[in-house]
Amino acid sequence: MFDLPNDLKIIQGTRAGSTGNTASTGDWVNCENFHTLYAIVDVARPTASTAVFTWYTASAYAGTGSSHLSTGIRWWLNDGVAFDRLSLQTTAGSSYSIASATGLVHMVSKLDCALLPTSHPYAAIGIENMGTANNFYGITYIGVPRYKGAGQFLATTSST
Repeated sequence: MFDLPNDLKIIQGTRAGSTGNTASTGDWVNCENFHTLYAIVDVARPTASTAVFTWYTASAYAGTGSSHLSTGIRWWLNDGVAFDRLSLQTTAGSSYSIASATGLVHMVSKLDCALLPTSHPYAAIGIENMGTANNFYGITYIGVPRYKGAGQFLATTSST
C-alpha cells in the first residue's frame, strides 16, 4: 500500500477532459516555496496530431511577462505502447515534442524551482501545436515544498 506524503501539494492545472486545438497552458503555480514542481499531463489524440510540451515562467499568477524556460527540466514519456511504463527522455531542454500520431500520451515533467528567476516565480506547463479540437487533455501539478516544517531543525542528540 502506498501513502502519499502529507507535505506534497497537489494542484489541478486543468480539469481532465479539457479540449484544445491551440496552445493551452495549465494554471500558473507560485513556486517560491517549492523545491520541485512536477507536471502530470495526459493527452488523448483521436486523430493524428503533434503535441509539444513546454514550461513557462511568469512574474504573476495571470502569466504576466511569461517566457519559455530553458534549463532544469526532465521529461518522462509513455506514448501508449506500454501503459505501465514511463521512459526518461534524453532531452533536458525546455520542451518535448511527440510526433504526429493517434492515441494516449502520458507525460511527466520535473521542474527544478531553484532555477526560476526570482522576479518570475510562477510556472506553468503548456501543450502546443495539437492541431485539432478533438484532443482531450488534463494537467495536474505536484509541488514538493522547500521547507518541510520545524521538526527537521530539532536536534536529535543530547548534550552531556
